[in-house]
Amino acid sequence: MTPNILVGVVEGSSQFRRWYYEAEVEHIEQMTSMQPYLRIGWANSMGYKPFPGSGDGWGCIGIGDDYYSYGFDGRCIYCGPNFSCRFMFGGTEGRLRFGPPSGFSPLIEAAANQLEIGECLSFGDIAKNMYTGPSILRQNTEPFVPVLVDISNVVLPEFAMEIHEKLAENLHELWAMRKIELGWSYGEVRDEKTRRHPCLTSFQQLPQNEKTYNINLAIDTMKTIEALRYHMILDEPAVRMRCLRLPQKYEFF
Repeated sequence: MTPNILVGVVEGSSQFRRWYYEAEVEHIEQMTSMQPYLRIGWANSMGYKPFPGSGDGWGCIGIGDDYYSYGFDGRCIYCGPNFSCRFMFGGTEGRLRFGPPSGFSPLIEAAANQLEIGECLSFGDIAKNMYTGPSILRQNTEPFVPVLVDISNVVLPEFAMEIHEKLAENLHELWAMRKIELGWSYGEVRDEKTRRHPCLTSFQQLPQNEKTYNINLAIDTMKTIEALRYHMILDEPAVRMRCLRLPQKYEFF
């Protein structure tokens, strides 16, 4: 069985790499004279193909038997007993007994959709010694790989360089409005507990380093727009404009 949680990464992927889950063995039923043994690990969605039998593919009987999977120990597995094993991913999908170590996150945080459990291997025509694979294939799912936008060679039009300070002021006002909506207010010293921030003031009264940051952000934003093959042009202002009246709580000091 396998959950619909993919945590594999590719080169340049922005996905977090350190995940934690727990497994609890509830019951073991010995079926043969061999000592029961269970191996816990991970396997790649592409390449791993368990084959519970001899012949072609015999080397991939379980986790850790090939180059596409890894078992948390080096012992060999024997498919003799019946195991009842419960996996805890954290949150509402199994409370973690020990909890993730420092630098790791519960596996449930990697789930993009509602958790579903599907078969990794199901039996087909047993009389003909034929087996079927999983009903749902997830090989086409790939992690998100961000592509950086190169703005080093972008040249802005002349009118864009004339309005960059107005854009910087607008960016600051939007940031301030979001902060105030979250309950922040002006304070000489930034304090996360009391939600005080020294930059909750007008753009003209900002410290020079904050002004420079907003101006550079405005210029980089316009360069990014041009790099994405959008073009800025001059246009006449709209005749009918709706003024936005801010409530009294939007006060600048």
